[in-house]
Amino acid sequence: MTVKIDPKTCEISMTRGDTLRTTVTVKKADGSAYDLTAGDKLVFYLGPTTTSATASPVLTKELHLTAEETKALKASSYLYDIELQKDGGDIDTIINRAKFTLSAEVG
Repeated sequence: MTVKIDPKTCEISMTRGDTLRTTVTVKKADGSAYDLTAGDKLVFYLGPTTTSATASPVLTKELHLTAEETKALKASSYLYDIELQKDGGDIDTIINRAKFTLSAEVG
């Protein structure tokens, strides 16, 4: 399995049909760790590499991409966001428009 995540740019590169499991650390503006509460969730949005504000995500889910989900996607370049949806209703975008590259598998 080849999954690469750049810690500076948050760019993800992986092979179509592989599984992605990763840990996301959420920090407050002051740099201290944000402790997720029982009602908080991190949501992953994957969409086309377009500047159109009307473009719809091709995948919306909590963090963890299964092999079946990545195999169902076209090998291509995408953009992704990760949102923290807080128990009280507030939403904070943790990662915004980071590059996600899904390479074709050989076999």
